[in-house]
Amino acid sequence: MQPRRLPCFYVPEYKTMDVYLPDSPHLRNVIAILLGLMVSVIVVGTVEMVGHAAYPPPAGVDLEDPEQVQEMMANAPAPALLFVIAAWGLGLFAGVFVAAILGADQAGFCVSVLSLVFLSMVVMMLVQIPSPAWFSVGGIVILVPAGFAGWNLSQRLLNSWRSQREHAAASTVAEHHNAESIEEDG
Repeated sequence: MQPRRLPCFYVPEYKTMDVYLPDSPHLRNVIAILLGLMVSVIVVGTVEMVGHAAYPPPAGVDLEDPEQVQEMMANAPAPALLFVIAAWGLGLFAGVFVAAILGADQAGFCVSVLSLVFLSMVVMMLVQIPSPAWFSVGGIVILVPAGFAGWNLSQRLLNSWRSQREHAAASTVAEHHNAESIEEDG
């Protein structure tokens, strides 16, 4: 079975970098979803790490003690909690983008599964760690525009790649036709 070619990272001055994914749509979907989740987790962790650097937790707080974590969340400054909401939004944006690009033909399915898994992780965190109501609502609400933005960007990029590939194919056919007509004239 020959793997299908997915052109990626097109830079006009350079050649395209080709990524080969298996022809099996099921395996391709699993890869797209898992890589999308990995990217989401990395982005969330990175943004939350920046938030913890900007607003470190109080000294002496045992993060393993649920009561201390609950008290810390109740007394956390709003910008510290906004970092978490931003991390969730950016994480879903990046994950949806990756899953939609890699699951090109079945991007909707990949993005739906990834979004439901991500939403369940956010809800689980909100249930486990009591937090202010505005934080819970904001954490859920941010997921909708973030997911749609990741989807929109991925579809624009895929359409751009498709049109570039079609244009390249059309120009190759035209060059071949011109070469044949020159040979016939000569």
